[in-house]
Amino acid sequence: MQFKVLPALVAILSASAVTAQITAKVVVTSIDDITDLSQDATDVAQSISSNPFSLPSAFLRLANSFGGIVTTATKTVTALEGDMPKDDFAKDDQSAICDALTSFVKVHQNLLEIVIGKAGLLTIVPFVGQPVAAVLRALEGVVDTLAGDIISLVPTCAKGAKMDIDMLQGTLEKAISAYSN
Repeated sequence: MQFKVLPALVAILSASAVTAQITAKVVVTSIDDITDLSQDATDVAQSISSNPFSLPSAFLRLANSFGGIVTTATKTVTALEGDMPKDDFAKDDQSAICDALTSFVKVHQNLLEIVIGKAGLLTIVPFVGQPVAAVLRALEGVVDTLAGDIISLVPTCAKGAKMDIDMLQGTLEKAISAYSN
């Protein structure tokens, strides 16, 4: 599993008050980094086998993967909310942001579908279902906030971005439900 340092995002968070507002490139890079973490988590989820002795460690690896996504998305939200542009980005920039968001949604939907499919295995281990549901709820909260921030940046493609996020929300709710029972 790889955790990426977000150089552009770190620069924004540590720069002085004179720093310019966040750029479209930084937004796209941040979304791409979250997408990469989601792909890494997908690989972890796919590796979960039916061997009952490997399930506790598989759960921990998956929880760590989701934790990385939540942490990175939270840092992105903090940066966006701290340096939100006052003017709209150019149409090409908005399109690039929407493309990055669409890519994230596709990768993350795939991850969630795999996690839903593994619910029967992971819930065999006592006390795993509720923690997974809690992690998924945390993920849902940060994705909601991130999506709202991004959609406000992209008025030219906000409708499509909203549809992507609504689709992701439905899958997140199914995943939470799979681990809440």
